[in-house]
Amino acid sequence: MPPASLKRGGARNFRERPSWQISQRQGRMIRDRAFDAWYADMPMSRFITLAWGMAGIEPVDAVKATGHFVSMARSWMRHHGYRMPWVWV
Repeated sequence: MPPASLKRGGARNFRERPSWQISQRQGRMIRDRAFDAWYADMPMSRFITLAWGMAGIEPVDAVKATGHFVSMARSWMRHHGYRMPWVWV
């Protein structure tokens, strides 16, 4: 088992092991958050694919890169007076 510093969440979810699908529970959670955004009058209207591998970023570093992207996007949106509902898959 990898050291705690490599764990990313979940019993079998590790940073060095990329995943290729979401569970039924995760799919329901995404759907529910999309409805939450809709009812808050902020329908999700964009889809962004972050292909870190094509940028030369290793899977082990992808979570950190995604977190940095979301932080920067949220900051930009806030600066321009927008709120940013989002779902990370």
